[in-house]
Amino acid sequence: MTTDQPAIMFDFKKSRIRIHKNTLHALDNPAYVLLLINPIDRLIAVKANDGTDARAHRVGMRASKNKSFEIYSMALLDKLRLCSEWDEKQSYRILGNRIEEQDLVQFKINESFQYVNDRDESDEAGS
Repeated sequence: MTTDQPAIMFDFKKSRIRIHKNTLHALDNPAYVLLLINPIDRLIAVKANDGTDARAHRVGMRASKNKSFEIYSMALLDKLRLCSEWDEKQSYRILGNRIEEQDLVQFKINESFQYVNDRDESDEAGS
């Protein structure tokens, strides 16, 4: 799938969360990002940050301009599985929307779809 829309991927096999470069571009290539999770509304957000928040992840210059940014955390993925119907042996992608007033990109867990071998499955997960 090729799109300029912001995206995020959750890869349980590799304990990886990949924030795609289009998401970083939508946030004007921030130096730091926060990964926010609302389990009640089943929302995930990537928010630009200046590094003053202790929870912020530093995005390298190279990653923000040319590549995706990756976070490795099985603990975080385990918590995400509690508010989704995701299988721990699969990967999932969600396309997001920029919310300018809050300087973030929002992703709806119920709009996730299974991602396999660089191809998106047509069956949506969590619907």
